Amino acid sequence: MDEKNRFSLLVEQLMSAANLKNTVIAQALQYDVSYISKWLNGRSIPARKSADEILLGISHCVVEELTGDNLENVCQDYGVNSSEDLEQAIYDNLKIEYEYVSNLKASIGSYVAPKTSYYAFLPMPEFVSKMQHPALRKVKSLDVVASMDILSVNREYRLMMMQIDERYMRRGMDFPKVHFSLAIDLEIGEHDCFHDCIFLVNALTSGSHINLDLYGCSQSYGKIIFAVKDTYAISGMLFDKNSCVAVMISEEEEIRQALYEKAKALCVRERLLFRRTPMQEMIADDRYTQSLLSPNIRMLLGRMQEYFLPPGLFDEIISQGYVFGNPDQYALKLKKIYELTQNLLNKSKLKLMISESALFSLSISGELDFFNQKVILTVDQRMEYLKHMLSIIENNQDIQIKMVCRNFASDYHYRVNPCLFLSDRISYIRVENEKYSNNLMVFNHVSVKKSFDCFYEQIWSEEGDIIVDDRIQVCNSIRHVIQGLQIMPE
Repeated sequence: MDEKNRFSLLVEQLMSAANLKNTVIAQALQYDVSYISKWLNGRSIPARKSADEILLGISHCVVEELTGDNLENVCQDYGVNSSEDLEQAIYDNLKIEYEYVSNLKASIGSYVAPKTSYYAFLPMPEFVSKMQHPALRKVKSLDVVASMDILSVNREYRLMMMQIDERYMRRGMDFPKVHFSLAIDLEIGEHDCFHDCIFLVNALTSGSHINLDLYGCSQSYGKIIFAVKDTYAISGMLFDKNSCVAVMISEEEEIRQALYEKAKALCVRERLLFRRTPMQEMIADDRYTQSLLSPNIRMLLGRMQEYFLPPGLFDEIISQGYVFGNPDQYALKLKKIYELTQNLLNKSKLKLMISESALFSLSISGELDFFNQKVILTVDQRMEYLKHMLSIIENNQDIQIKMVCRNFASDYHYRVNPCLFLSDRISYIRVENEKYSNNLMVFNHVSVKKSFDCFYEQIWSEEGDIIVDDRIQVCNSIRHVIQGLQIMPE
């Protein structure tokens, strides 16, 4: 019997999960059953001219026949919760495997891949495509470890390597059994703190639906190791920003396990760049309070937060139950934090950058980030909030304020709209993932703190149409939003 290829194994696995017989698939596709048998035993694959139609047909048949626990298990495997999404996910998986086997036939004359492959040189697009193993399509449980000098790679390939994608976030989905530990270099070589930090924010945002941990490690310089436990590994050396040399891809247990362990050894607690921390924990152990008492405070607001609530509106929100754990205990803590925040804003020096889009988002949707909880304000409450903000800015001339009018980097296709709090003691990011969970990242390493300090100062000193640094103009922008609210219906 011919050895089966990855496409035939996947089709066989899907048909088994759905209890599908060859004859049912053949009837649905209007093909002789002998063709189905050849695809399943690995002797052939569908012709390219009809491949899309066949793969769509197989996906549809599988989803139609899946029931009960089998349906639930396959949905969990692919990280979807509807039949429509499952059909698309299965088609995508089949397509990847089909292309892999088809290209393999063209290059080495065989449908069956060797367990280990070597390439003296690969352009980065080809390297990235070989990283995208079909095992990554199934998100029920994954353990991925990597050591990659990703900041030395051309910016467009960084996003591809991290598979930064908003689809899962838009669906509000979490994958608690997907673990991705990544060691990167932040110290050796030339670094662009501006684009590096934008990339890190994008990575943290996209990775907030899984268990993503980033580590700083100079041993990652010039290398790329990417390993999925018990599945496969790929490694190479960076030749320049756009290519790799000495590339090895292996599904051999001994080789992939060795690469997995090598990368895993670099991902130790002492090197963790960010520590994902619930807001409730920040408040309970007084780190939130300590951050407000820290010197050299700088804030970047990508969406409106609890800072500028007027007293009456703050109390109203608290009375609606937006507290953590023990209501009496946390209501008192939040009240003290609020009073401290108002003293800070009215009497202290700090740097504040507000995204113009955050103002318009609040005015249109009413969505407020209240200690990392989603609160929807009425139109009148939005006006109260913005008027209180305007009053603070006008009355405290020690607040240095600027407005961000558009995205910092046009070559990034994904949202770069974080809330950044920097100080000399405690610094953190609240990334925007639409779920208000797994999105508060406390800085845990001096190297990443230095990078974001540089990032903030670079934006602050930006000249041109990105930053408005005229105080009167910033205040007028807030007044304009308030005027718009006066004609907006509830």
